[in-house]
Amino acid sequence: PVALVSASVELPLRLGLGLTADSLRRQVLSAPLKVDAAITQVQLPQVLRLTDEANEPPLQQGELDLTLHAHGTVTAPAVELKLDARKLAAGPIKELSLALLGSYHPQDAQLRLDLSAGLPQGKLLTGQAQTTLPLAPLLAGAGLDWKKQVVTANLQLLPLELSTLSPIKGQLTGTIDFRGSAAKPTLTAHLASPSLEVHHFVVGPLKGELTMDEQQQVDVTFSAQQPAHGGLLLITSQLKLPIEPATLSATLKAKDFRVNYDPGQVSDGLPFKMARGR
Repeated sequence: PVALVSASVELPLRLGLGLTADSLRRQVLSAPLKVDAAITQVQLPQVLRLTDEANEPPLQQGELDLTLHAHGTVTAPAVELKLDARKLAAGPIKELSLALLGSYHPQDAQLRLDLSAGLPQGKLLTGQAQTTLPLAPLLAGAGLDWKKQVVTANLQLLPLELSTLSPIKGQLTGTIDFRGSAAKPTLTAHLASPSLEVHHFVVGPLKGELTMDEQQQVDVTFSAQQPAHGGLLLITSQLKLPIEPATLSATLKAKDFRVNYDPGQVSDGLPFKMARGR
């Protein structure tokens, strides 16, 4: 089978000859609700192949379980949604696992998402996102301006050994922090590595930072060092979204920064055949 499905919904209602559409609606919104549903053992390559029979699916393998539990009332439900994907394989990535946990708490109207991903060698990243989302006004027809919905989110890239996925040796760490709305977003991202090596070309430490304010002004800074001989590369850039040539500026500074990448006859999958200079 492509997947297994099970579901149970309990919503007691009083029906009778005098029932009106308005009274039925009031019952539905206030009656005790209980939902348990699951879609398990979903074979992702087979499902993707059904949606696009002309092309090979992007996933060579992978399985997914999805469960939903809810109780309370329609206007104030306590909800837990869990997604578990495992043994995902696409290109050089093998045995990737993903876990997503979504929850809604009616007491404070908090909608929260927790994400994690990993390989057999260990966790790759973790992330969280949350927003306040009162359901009762929405169900009453008040509407919601999604562009003004305030969200906080963060993503952490845990120390990742790149040699498990590529010919590059070294570790990367990073963070992304978001706060605001689609109309007024703020974003801060950091990326760092103590040292990276590709076929004896070594550089590090490396640091990158990107910030965006509510006016969508973006600032980017990237630096790379070669302590063995005092090499330094510094790139800074500023731009405003949406991108226009008049708002874009960039500066590059280099001091005795040396590039000596030559894989010889080894095919490492990188787009460069050779790079040398200083």
